[in-house]
Amino acid sequence: MDRESIKHALIAVLLALVLPSAAHAQEFSQIQIEVQGPELVATNVFDDDGSIGLVDIFIASSGSVNRYQFSGVEEGTVFDVAFSSDSSIYYNFMDNDGAIVNLQYFIFVLNPQPPEEPTPVQPKPKVLVSLKAEQEQVSR
Repeated sequence: MDRESIKHALIAVLLALVLPSAAHAQEFSQIQIEVQGPELVATNVFDDDGSIGLVDIFIASSGSVNRYQFSGVEEGTVFDVAFSSDSSIYYNFMDNDGAIVNLQYFIFVLNPQPPEEPTPVQPKPKVLVSLKAEQEQVSR
């Protein structure tokens, strides 16, 4: 083999090693949480070990927010959380227990009423000092 052939063979070997690992690195853990009737259910779980390491669920109702934390969440998991049709539901997840990992936060599940658009508030001037000027007529 000449030097050029060795160079091409080495490049081919390096590409064969790097490309599969780069393609594998494109995969990330995923979980989708949905409201199914009166329950909150983990659907569409993708991970190399079949479970998501840590899931935080936030439920906002009546001016308060409750946080629920779950570990080892698998597809089909029914979360034991209290919510109503008026609740806003969001979740975060972190999965770092295998070759396929991911971290996502503030994922929307349910928000029955979007927040109102802010109305522009015109500042109302306050009177700090009030002066009354009167003109006197001076006779000459």
